[in-house]
Amino acid sequence: MKLNLKLFIYYSLLFIVMMVVVSVFQYQREKNFRLEQLNSRVGAYSDIIYHNYQLADTNLYALVCMLPDTAIRVTMMDTLGNVFFDTYSDSIYGENHLSRPEIVALKNFESAYDIRMSATNGINYYYYAQRYDDLFIRLALPYNVSVVDALKANLQFLYIFAILLIIMMVAIALISNMLYKSVKDNENRLKRQLTQNVSHELKTPVAAVLGYMESIVNNPDLDAENKNH
Repeated sequence: MKLNLKLFIYYSLLFIVMMVVVSVFQYQREKNFRLEQLNSRVGAYSDIIYHNYQLADTNLYALVCMLPDTAIRVTMMDTLGNVFFDTYSDSIYGENHLSRPEIVALKNFESAYDIRMSATNGINYYYYAQRYDDLFIRLALPYNVSVVDALKANLQFLYIFAILLIIMMVAIALISNMLYKSVKDNENRLKRQLTQNVSHELKTPVAAVLGYMESIVNNPDLDAENKNH
């Protein structure tokens, strides 16, 4: 395998691994950002409901119907988990929801969320629970296309990464060829130097030998002592 191909493969794999790591990190970051956005929006609804609940003459059913997410379900319970208000059904009044995952999490956090099927109506919900001084408020959005889209990470960064990957692959190919050419040029230069050095080192003794031999050949009457010398 040629050196330039080896360099291309090595640096390409290195860059691809780096891009994959960055992509996974960015994807998780995007998902967390979308989740925080949804939690912030639903948390604002919870605060509105709580502040209006403190007003004795507020019609909570009418208030919930005025929220932008009309399909939202609101459940209110005391700090022991006993339900005293629910927009879906009056039949769950008095039920204890303290064991629900999102309510359990309120022991350690002011707010929590969970995605699961409702034990009351069998519908998948995105649950958001908020803890207040005297009660818990839980809001539930049907886990439908709109909620899935709200939680879906924005993947536009992948297009940017793909373009960047193509550019970098072309750049790596060019740099690999340049390095390969530079190495080959150095190899050829070293070969020329070696050949020149060997030729130079051989010329001196060979010239001496040739000189003595020519003297013997050109002087047949040379005495034996000089010939032996």
